[in-house]
Amino acid sequence: MISHSKILTPYLKGKRSLNLYRNGNRFWKTVSQSFCSTTETQNDSLHFDIVISGGGMVGFAAGCALGQSRRLDDRKILVLEKQNERAWSLPEEYSNRVCALNPHTKKLFTQLGAWNTVTDLRAQPVKKMQVWESCTEALITFEEEEETGEPIAHIVENDVILHALKNKIPENVEVWYGSQVSGYELPSSNDDKPVVNLSDGKRIVTDLLASIIGADGLHSGVRKAMKCQNLSWEYDQMGIVATLHLSEWRDEGTQQVIKNLHEQWQNLLRTIAPSSGRSLLGPGSRQLPPSICGIVPKSRASFPLGLMHAAHYVGPRVVLIGDAAHRVHPLAGQGVNLGFGDVACLLETLEKAVLLGTDIGNLEVLQKYETLRQRHNVPSMVAIDALYRLYSTNFSPIVLLRSLGLSAVDAFAPVKVKMEN
Repeated sequence: MISHSKILTPYLKGKRSLNLYRNGNRFWKTVSQSFCSTTETQNDSLHFDIVISGGGMVGFAAGCALGQSRRLDDRKILVLEKQNERAWSLPEEYSNRVCALNPHTKKLFTQLGAWNTVTDLRAQPVKKMQVWESCTEALITFEEEEETGEPIAHIVENDVILHALKNKIPENVEVWYGSQVSGYELPSSNDDKPVVNLSDGKRIVTDLLASIIGADGLHSGVRKAMKCQNLSWEYDQMGIVATLHLSEWRDEGTQQVIKNLHEQWQNLLRTIAPSSGRSLLGPGSRQLPPSICGIVPKSRASFPLGLMHAAHYVGPRVVLIGDAAHRVHPLAGQGVNLGFGDVACLLETLEKAVLLGTDIGNLEVLQKYETLRQRHNVPSMVAIDALYRLYSTNFSPIVLLRSLGLSAVDAFAPVKVKMEN
């Protein structure tokens, strides 16, 4: 049997010939894909090029980004969402689950066509933020860009983000709601195919151009199936969230723990010891500043705080994104932004692979994504953890050092810009 590469080799001269080779290479891959798809169907297995295990904000962002890509628009993509599909309309009351989206996330959403939907629904720009030292008068101020007027962040409810992303899911992306994964069969090399088994008996097989994207959160089944080691610990804190009703509006910036939803509604995030946090969840708690006249009923909730980082983000035809790969303390408001950054980086990595005619599930391709994201995520996580530990003590020498550091950073613009980004 004559190899198709040997047939095309004599013609590899010049740019036109290189394009001919790539087109021929894609043709043979298409033939191979068709054969594999038929075989899998005969074995009662379903075939998708890319499977995204886990919906949520990062999972649906991945579905939008990969599905809308012109270089990936011929791929069959599946998003598995364990929650049932539900109709959604913008409620009058504001949710207590919000995110502070940074300019990089805004750029991604704009590329996906979702940002206008976000702003048409509800999004509150953050034009100024002050963080101050509780034991001294030291503080640091972040403000919007003077030249562009670009806010340092936008406070957006999670449900608004999900709605905007779901509306931009293209036709080549299927979403299966109410899907419970019973197990994963992951390959040990590039030659094998990943398999996703669902609790209803469905068996999903990906072809040679596929990768399973683990976007299934902190307790990721994909990460466990990879047998991937991870560094993790719990902080001796819990997060308390609530939606506050303000008696007045002051356009002078807000505390780091209070996120603007509207002129008279704000979202509160407070991190304290679990023993104190449980008392604040009760109806009798009145630990409120004078300018707050009430808390929206049933808006108070709590969640544990911790850190987690997977040793590896990828395996043969497997890649982790979002909370499946990393978890950080919410004090810097960067958790979900890191996940959206994963999506943007993965999209760029896969598009380059397709342009070069490379298998997008190849481990060497996916390792490029892993390297880029770990170079970004690890320093960010270390800095956030260091800030938590630095501000968790009242030891006088440490207080003095952090006060001097805070004042120094506030006076040194390049460092402030780096922190904002």
